[in-house]
Amino acid sequence: MLREIFSHNCINCKKKILLSSLFCDKCKIEFYEVSNICSGCGFPLDQSVNFCGHCYDKKDFDFIYVNYWYKSSIKTLLKTIKFKDNFKSCAYLRLLLYNKIKLFDFSQYDMIAPVPSHFSRKMTRLFHPSDIAAKIISRGSSVPLVKALKRGRKTEYQWKLSKKARMNNVKESFLTVKDVLGLKILLVDDIYTSGATSKECAKQLKLSGADSVDLYIIAKGVF
Repeated sequence: MLREIFSHNCINCKKKILLSSLFCDKCKIEFYEVSNICSGCGFPLDQSVNFCGHCYDKKDFDFIYVNYWYKSSIKTLLKTIKFKDNFKSCAYLRLLLYNKIKLFDFSQYDMIAPVPSHFSRKMTRLFHPSDIAAKIISRGSSVPLVKALKRGRKTEYQWKLSKKARMNNVKESFLTVKDVLGLKILLVDDIYTSGATSKECAKQLKLSGADSVDLYIIAKGVF
C-alpha cells in the first residue's frame, strides 16, 4: 500500500516506479550515446571515419560535439524539461551532462554561447536545456558563458515544420549582441535535427567576426 502511495509513473514508458525515481530500471539504460563520429568534423555517424561529407560544409560551424542520439529516454527527458517545467528532470539532466561533458576538452574556447530563446518563450518556460548545458560547460572549463546572441523575432517551433521550412523559419532571426571579433566560440544547443537553428547562429557569429564556431549538442536526431 505504501508503495502505491509513494509512487508515480516512469516519464518514458509510464511504468509504476518509486516517487524518488524518474525512470524505471529499463529506461535508465535507454540513453543511447554517440560512439561513432567523423574525426574531421565530429559529426555522429553509423561508423567512425576520418573524413565525411559534412567536412565539406564549413560555412557555419566547424566542429560538433554530441553526447546522445535523440530518442527514447533522452528525448523524453528534454521534452519534459521544455514543455512541463519539471524540476526533477532538470536535476537529472544536470547530473547526466556533468558526467558526459567532462569527456570533452572545452578549455580551448574563448566564449561559451547558448542558442537563445525568444524573450516571450523565456517568460513561459522555467528551464531551457541549452542554458543548463552551457552553464555546466562553463563551470567545468572556466570559459566564460556569454549571451552573445539574441532572437530578433519570434519564430515558429521547429519541430512543427519540414526541413525546408525550418531553414526559412530561422533565416536572419538572430542578432549578435556582444563583441566576438577574433574569438573561438563554442555554441551550445540542446537538439540537432535539420541543424537549421545551430547553423544560422554559427553563421551570424562568423559574420560578426568570430574566428571559429564549434557546436555542442546534447542530442542528435535523425531528420
